[in-house]
Amino acid sequence: MQPSAEGAPEPTPKKPWILRAIRGLVGFLMWLLVAIGVLWAFGALWFDFPAEAYRQPAAWTFLGLCVAVWVFIRPRWRANLGIALGVICVALWWLTLQPRQFRDWKPEVALLPRAEIDGDVVTIYNVRDFDYRTTEDFDVDYERMRVRLSKLRGVDVFINYWGSPYMAHPIVSFDFGEDGRVCFSIETRQEKGEGYSALGGLYRRYELIYIAATERDVIRVRSNFREGEDVYLYHLKAPF
Repeated sequence: MQPSAEGAPEPTPKKPWILRAIRGLVGFLMWLLVAIGVLWAFGALWFDFPAEAYRQPAAWTFLGLCVAVWVFIRPRWRANLGIALGVICVALWWLTLQPRQFRDWKPEVALLPRAEIDGDVVTIYNVRDFDYRTTEDFDVDYERMRVRLSKLRGVDVFINYWGSPYMAHPIVSFDFGEDGRVCFSIETRQEKGEGYSALGGLYRRYELIYIAATERDVIRVRSNFREGEDVYLYHLKAPF
């Protein structure tokens, strides 16, 4: 800075407003990205931390550390970098989570279906065919079905809505004529005493299972016994 002719220092030239606006926008986007990452990591620890008794303490501890870093570390980019590294560590751990086969499952999801193929004949084991009186009171029954692929004459899609018009669950039913119908549904595999959380499902809180079942089971329990659920049937027009 050089003194002026009158001896007063010249004012420091300001950066163009467009550069200041871009810098502010970039800073805001970085802050937003870090905030989203912190919230995601908080949920991952809350729902998926291995020791169930320490899930909430682990999540709150992580959030508290992130806030402390943001408040006390300067310059700001160093704070953002430190928080981002913490989020990355949580993400790397979360990606190592694997589903487990042996748990104390609810009876509705206790057995995995399997199939044997012999030419035109497919034998499906552990086809669920429960007889429901209520959603909690039912007779457990798993069947074996033998169908011939050459007998396939139709495919139906059931759309199950529950709670919100923006969420739906598809179920596909294959009609093998005299050999019967078999439905397939991908569902959460819950343990005994375990409730369901849609938010927890986004964090891979639950294992998944492919259900093979009769329409009497998998459709009827939704249309007749579960409150607040609607089921819609769509016949697919396809040559067989």
